[in-house]
Amino acid sequence: MHWKWPELGDANEAKKRETILAKMDAFWSAFEGRVDDLDALFSRKKKWDLPLWMDSHLAPIAKGIMWEFGPAVEIEGSRLCLTGEGNYALQPLIDAMLARAPKLPGWELYRGRLPEQGDMLVATLEGRSGEKMPAVRASVTRGEHHCVDLAFEIKGMPKKKAEDLVELIAESIVGERVLIRWIGDLSLADKNTKDLLPLEQVRAAVDREIAAIKAERPELPCIDRVESAEWSLYQSEPEEQDDYQDQDDIMVAPTMDPELWVAARSSYFADERFSAHGEIFAYLKMDGRGGLAGSKFGDREDIEDAITGALSGGRLGAVIGGGTGRFYSYVELALLDVPRAIEAVRAVLRDGGLTKRSWILFHDPALAHERVGIYPDSPPPP
Repeated sequence: MHWKWPELGDANEAKKRETILAKMDAFWSAFEGRVDDLDALFSRKKKWDLPLWMDSHLAPIAKGIMWEFGPAVEIEGSRLCLTGEGNYALQPLIDAMLARAPKLPGWELYRGRLPEQGDMLVATLEGRSGEKMPAVRASVTRGEHHCVDLAFEIKGMPKKKAEDLVELIAESIVGERVLIRWIGDLSLADKNTKDLLPLEQVRAAVDREIAAIKAERPELPCIDRVESAEWSLYQSEPEEQDDYQDQDDIMVAPTMDPELWVAARSSYFADERFSAHGEIFAYLKMDGRGGLAGSKFGDREDIEDAITGALSGGRLGAVIGGGTGRFYSYVELALLDVPRAIEAVRAVLRDGGLTKRSWILFHDPALAHERVGIYPDSPPPP
């Protein structure tokens, strides 16, 4: 289901989406009707089973939507945070859901858990962990893939228990969005860890590192750098399998941005860490086991040239790399206008008779469900 770019779906998907949107509206209608009951519950004037009520009303929309209540940040009142927890692909759906919420006086609505501050930080940590929090300090350093790494010193606590708390502490300090998009390695500090900061200073230090990373991103989008870029070539030897997900069969891959290429294949990636221009990094995946027989293309270079022609005129994006795998071939893309770019690419590839086992997929895990087939009847990717 496409939520960030609904126009990428077909008529059948549109009908399914309308059904889910109706369920979202039903949730908000029911929620609005219980605002007074929520206020009474939070002020301990009334008791009722809030977890059961929330779960029963969210489950029809999508599995895995989690929730958290707390005090409002900018007004007097309460807040509701909706999150997919570790299921990042739910983020566009939750954004669509929040966009349909009615105006609720005295309420703030957020996607993802917020950072806690002051006394609420320790109280939240103790409430969510069930542990009395000892003294905690942390180091904030630049990590790989344009990320910020955090190492925590948690005194007086067994190592295994401390390790289990590291992600919770990080999320409570910086909030879920920053944790997902910008934080890399989370670990316990060792005797060599330097510049440990008290908890109340960690968030500001993270913000400074993020600002520094943003300032170092390229001044121009890829479309304006691709001609002058110095290209690199990656090689690997993937194991033989029956089929390959993502880009797991790549053997040779040219790229204009080696750092981006490596990061996109790491366990965590976010588009905004590598572009100041709103670029979305995607790739075309084509089943090459049948060759290009029956198409207008002689090789992958012909396909790249056709895509470049389709994208460049309207400044929709650029081809920034490629790849040859055991089964599949790939074309790396930096897209500035995703819906228009995908329609342009689809059109030129359909006209060229490319295999139906061809898809455009995204490196950012939050966009996993936004993938599209080149043809309306393209099968799902492996």
